[in-house]
Amino acid sequence: MKDKAEQEQVSHGKMLAECKNILESNGAPAILSGSALLGAYRDGDLVPWCYGAVLSSYKNNLQKNEDKIISDLKNSGFKIARHYTGDNYKIRVDKGKFNIEIVGYIKNKKYFFRQLNDKKKIISKKFLLPPFGEIQLRGETYKTPADIEGFLEFIYQDWKTPTRSMSPSTYKNREHMRIEK
Repeated sequence: MKDKAEQEQVSHGKMLAECKNILESNGAPAILSGSALLGAYRDGDLVPWCYGAVLSSYKNNLQKNEDKIISDLKNSGFKIARHYTGDNYKIRVDKGKFNIEIVGYIKNKKYFFRQLNDKKKIISKKFLLPPFGEIQLRGETYKTPADIEGFLEFIYQDWKTPTRSMSPSTYKNREHMRIEK
């Protein structure tokens, strides 16, 4: 895994900000999560060896204005690489070799989730409901879970130690991904 050069970090940061602004202008909260939140909180920047970033939102808000969101993304020069509309709601956009994933979580009585075949990606309600926190990343302000450290502990085995791996099972917590039918 090669680290991104500074100009690539700048470009990736601009992509993330564009996606955030498109979501929010279309009524969908854009909550910084995944490696982008990890890097912003731990290191003050995007993780240099991670070529993707994640914005979490709510499936119902994304679907409400889905056509406009996709149109706005395309008009901003993004290529729609993946678009899942079911319970694993995701829009993955690319510009060159970098990507942003926009994921839509569904709320049930216990937690927020995305369904992937027989597995559920779950996140406690306390992490995806307002009030949100905020973090600065490359000159932009992003919504975050109010308890960033609690969220990172829930997602990652050891969020404080940088881990260079392409295999999420080496650094993700098992509580986030559950086998449920």
